[in-house]
Amino acid sequence: QHEDHRLTQQLQIRIDRDLATLSIQVHSGNLYQRGWRIQQGKASLRENLASVLLHVIKWQPHQPLLDPFCGSGTIAIEAARIQTGLQTRLEQEENWHQWIPFRQQKKASSTKMTKMMACQNIFASDKHPQAINNCSKNADFAHVSFSIENRDVNSIEPPTSTGVIVCNPPYGLRLGQNVDAVYRCLGERWRESFCSTNGGWRVVFLSPNLRLARLVDKRVQSAYQFSQGGLNVHICTLHPDS
Repeated sequence: QHEDHRLTQQLQIRIDRDLATLSIQVHSGNLYQRGWRIQQGKASLRENLASVLLHVIKWQPHQPLLDPFCGSGTIAIEAARIQTGLQTRLEQEENWHQWIPFRQQKKASSTKMTKMMACQNIFASDKHPQAINNCSKNADFAHVSFSIENRDVNSIEPPTSTGVIVCNPPYGLRLGQNVDAVYRCLGERWRESFCSTNGGWRVVFLSPNLRLARLVDKRVQSAYQFSQGGLNVHICTLHPDS
């Protein structure tokens, strides 16, 4: 008996001068979507940009990492999945799973379950209870667990003697008129408790401009720039011995 499968598949064609490129949509969503973000913050960083950020700063999975503005947990979850060796995207139904050569293969692997993976030396915090709730739910869906605390940036403490603070401090949409104060507070807290001559913690954060970034510390340097949400965003770095 003939089985009639009527599937809709999106095709795209891009034309640049005399070059035409035909492509087929094989994923059910955009490539930056990992499949684990079930709770969205007001100004969440894209998952692939969080991964690029960790790569650019040469973060190693054994290094302690703290995000004091965790929001929906994007940076910490990306780091956690890297540390535990989990694949970039969750196992999920994709368009190409319906193609005839892959149907049986997909059926055979559909019973696989990913267990919860506990992570070492990954710490996330945020002052907003809703952000903590979002981060916790997304981490559960991503099959990773790490330290998540409801804590304001002015009360963060170094969980280890050395490490890296990696964060996307809120600006504009999430803070209104309190932007400058939050950046200053991050710098003051770093100098008081995280800046040590014996190793200490470096800071890597995103900022829409260097005026705001240097409220953290005048020694902040812009390492890279990229576009995020229509803004030209800097990846800013600060080292204990700078």
